[in-house]
Amino acid sequence: MTTRADVLAEVRAADDPIDIATISRRVGIPATTARFHLNALERDGVVERVSATAHTPGRPRLTYRARRGMDPSGPRRYLPLAHALLADLADASAAERIGRRWGEALSPDPALPSLDALTQVLADLDFAPEVVDESRIDLTHCPFLELAHESSHRICSLHLGLLRGAAAEMTAPIDVVALEPFAAPGVCIVRIDAAG
Repeated sequence: MTTRADVLAEVRAADDPIDIATISRRVGIPATTARFHLNALERDGVVERVSATAHTPGRPRLTYRARRGMDPSGPRRYLPLAHALLADLADASAAERIGRRWGEALSPDPALPSLDALTQVLADLDFAPEVVDESRIDLTHCPFLELAHESSHRICSLHLGLLRGAAAEMTAPIDVVALEPFAAPGVCIVRIDAAG
């Protein structure tokens, strides 16, 4: 069975941009299948579309070439980097300041009520938030759990800053009073003062 990897291998092996018909012939698949895989590879940032120079009348044919740089689909090892950066993070207040800048840059949806917008920010970051009431959000997943177990005072302070930074950017700002790490089994609690 032909895979997307076969199409990518042909594009990478070509000295010059290669067209769909050539890829189709070399890999042994229909042109529509080659185009499907090329479109997916282009969306993934692995190949780029190039218009060939026209030597005949009509529309120039589309050709593809491999993008420069690394393959973005490979494995990631962010945890060692996170450990190295965390080692230089002086204290909880420095972590909160960094988190606040991160939260301010997240641009919560101005069309949503503030609590919903904050919940959406948390969901987008994979915290699996559950709104208990207007003064409490439970976080049922931590995307940084390994780091939080090792250095909860800094990681949780970073998250508190993130929450406060995002909340400050709301159309109707809300006051994030506290983040209670591991307050219950499987839950961190975000305390909010909507009137604040």
